[in-house]
Amino acid sequence: MTAVSSTGSRVGITEPQRRVLRAAMQIARSCGVSEWHHGDCVGSDEDVHGICLDIGIGVVAHPGVASSNRAFCRGAREVMPAKPYRLRNEDVVEAGVALIATPTSTTEKSRGGTWQTIRIARGMPTHDSVAIVWPNGSVSVERSGDGVSRPRDRPRPGRILSAEDVAIAGRILDIFLQCTHDRGGPT
Repeated sequence: MTAVSSTGSRVGITEPQRRVLRAAMQIARSCGVSEWHHGDCVGSDEDVHGICLDIGIGVVAHPGVASSNRAFCRGAREVMPAKPYRLRNEDVVEAGVALIATPTSTTEKSRGGTWQTIRIARGMPTHDSVAIVWPNGSVSVERSGDGVSRPRDRPRPGRILSAEDVAIAGRILDIFLQCTHDRGGPT
């Protein structure tokens, strides 16, 4: 079973982000992605959850401890125990072969769960595949060893990915880039 993780803001995703996500998720499903992990927050997590259910990808929700921001998404295959946000974000990242992020800002912020989760993924030596779907629908992809200098968050050992998982993660990131150009995203 191949899993992907996502993070986004409580504001939700924009229509361009939704178009790119839906198109890429449909292709990813046909490539073997059968599970999606998110933080069960209002906004982006709810939006992604709905897309997953619409196209037949199973969902695992990782709620944070504050119920005021929790979406209580229905239909998840599994709901993990609530954890403090930092630990929950680490679990979400570790669960997938790639992280798909949908921030509301067009530049990196030092505060906020979305950017914290992106930094966690960047800081994991065994999980350094991140696709950022920007508010206008364009996509930036960061891969392990791509030469991009990034701020590093607290390193964690993470799980060891199989060669097949690494190949699938690369394919997923390629899909997101392709969808930017082929499926209604900006050129």
